[in-house]
Amino acid sequence: MRPTSFWQRLRAYLIDMIVLLPLALVALAAVFISPRLGITLHAFLSPAAFLYAAYFIAKRGQTIGKRISQIKVVRLDGSDVSTGQAVLRGLIDLFFAVALGISSFLASTAMLAEQIQDGESKLSLEEVVRVLNAGQSEGPGQIISILSVVYALAQLICFFSTPERRFIHDLVASTRVIRVDGVQNDAAIAANQGF
Repeated sequence: MRPTSFWQRLRAYLIDMIVLLPLALVALAAVFISPRLGITLHAFLSPAAFLYAAYFIAKRGQTIGKRISQIKVVRLDGSDVSTGQAVLRGLIDLFFAVALGISSFLASTAMLAEQIQDGESKLSLEEVVRVLNAGQSEGPGQIISILSVVYALAQLICFFSTPERRFIHDLVASTRVIRVDGVQNDAAIAANQGF
């Protein structure tokens, strides 16, 4: 069982972000239509990403991005991950996503609420950009930005210092990500009755 490279993991992550991109675009478009709807939809982006990853990893050890990149999440002994491990992995990422984004989200929500009180039901592109960046310009937002950089560095240190190339969520959930060749990958998919 060969560990994955950083580039394989990054590729899988980017593909998964593309899969989830329509949700983010809908939430962004909603801000133009109704600030209230935009706030509501933005609140569901991180949980949606969590559910996506937890479901596919629990089901077969691979998100769509991991399947395309021919990598798979397994237990330390190489067996399939349990639902609990998949959920725990996702919860670690969800916790940090929520913790790192909460200041920005609250500042953006406060700005949108103020505009709603002023009777504005639609926002211009300039106002949307200002709202989405609101949390990064104030003191708490700057602290959150610094913490997100520290978290990213901790992830990289963790990955490159472990022989199995494990990120923080892998360490906590007792999982690792391995390379699978096309034949093994297709056999695993057939055994699990497809997506």
